Amino acid sequence: MTWEINRVKRALYDCDEKVVLLKGAAYLVKKLRCSHGRMSVDLDILVAKNRLDWVEEKFLSAGWESQVVNDYDQKFYREYSHELPPMVHPDRNISIDVHHTILPITNKMCPDINKMLDKIVKSQDGFYTFSNIDIILHSVVHLFQDGEIRSSLRNLVEQHDLYTEFGEDSHFWQNLIPRAEELGLLRPLYYSLIFCRMIMGTVIPDHVMTGMNNHKPHFIYDNLMKLMVPNVISPSLGARGLKRWLCQNGLYIRSHWLRMPPLLLAKHLTIKFFRGFKTEP
Repeated sequence: MTWEINRVKRALYDCDEKVVLLKGAAYLVKKLRCSHGRMSVDLDILVAKNRLDWVEEKFLSAGWESQVVNDYDQKFYREYSHELPPMVHPDRNISIDVHHTILPITNKMCPDINKMLDKIVKSQDGFYTFSNIDIILHSVVHLFQDGEIRSSLRNLVEQHDLYTEFGEDSHFWQNLIPRAEELGLLRPLYYSLIFCRMIMGTVIPDHVMTGMNNHKPHFIYDNLMKLMVPNVISPSLGARGLKRWLCQNGLYIRSHWLRMPPLLLAKHLTIKFFRGFKTEP
């Protein structure tokens, strides 16, 4: 991953844009505890939306190749997603995902990315990372607002480590909820705190949990999540048989429902369904 970051820096050597390292790459350059032993198969960066084409051209010129060849998928990524179609360099097989925000633009919870960019921090290698609070909020939305949750225990362990490390600074806990409220990310933060404490035993100040109780979802949704998530978040632990199947599919439907509006979702899933019957040449 360190070498791949170096290759990205080389490909963008004449770039005067602010390039933000996300997730695993950010943990690595900030030397966070959660980076210890963390295996990554992709590198995520974020640039301004109006510079996506320029950055893509730079990577393609440097040898990266797009992994999406279908015209529909290419169009969908560029019109509705929060990132370019993933690219891979054939010599290293590490995927690079170029984002312009942290959630699909069709997701009603997609935050104002400029508010996050206002607080980015420059690293020693010339790249940038989100602030500590925004780092964990990105992890939170990735798991609870843009993913299926199934077999995602690693992400919850990551959040446990981040809360534990960042929480050593009392200002982190004081500013966490106000920042999530400012970005409109209170719901996924609630789920993260609840399940980190429930599953990982994460030490979270009582005043934080009390403050989050004012933002909990309707009790039906709350209890459904508390039923489904612990039963499927681990690939080897939790429910078995029909109960696990129901929990998995319930969270799968939820992830798609959050990702895009109903009409677009119906169109997208219909196209995907019928494409499954076609034989690629």
